[in-house]
Amino acid sequence: MSPPHNDKSLKEFDQQLNDAYLRAEYWAGDFCLKIGHPAPKLDAWLRAHGHSHYAFITPCNPRSQVISDEKNTERLNELRDLLNMFRLDFLPATGRDPQGEWPDEPGFLVFDIPLSVLHDVARGYEQNAVVEGRLRGVPLLVWL
Repeated sequence: MSPPHNDKSLKEFDQQLNDAYLRAEYWAGDFCLKIGHPAPKLDAWLRAHGHSHYAFITPCNPRSQVISDEKNTERLNELRDLLNMFRLDFLPATGRDPQGEWPDEPGFLVFDIPLSVLHDVARGYEQNAVVEGRLRGVPLLVWL
């Protein structure tokens, strides 16, 4: 999804991209996160495991430009190694477009990651946004 060059088209593109992120489902195991909707099943899991917040991050398709599966897999492995290096708890996760207009994007649901680290890592992988949430809150889309 390449951004257009004129201002009017760019605004339409930005709105389409925002809408796509908002309608996406973010899956980690049995947990399905939707922007702005409570996730009681995840809240129970967070409490049971002593976590207070989470984030969904993917290294795939930088700046919403589809790249090869091979390159996305390399980026995913790099991000996994980085999260392990930081000794963060995480689960494999996938961002999905319920309308099927955008390919699934694998990533991770990361727990208790400092937001400054999350944002720096996401920017390093040229991501437009991340999903952030807290215990007893709702997932939020945070544009970078």
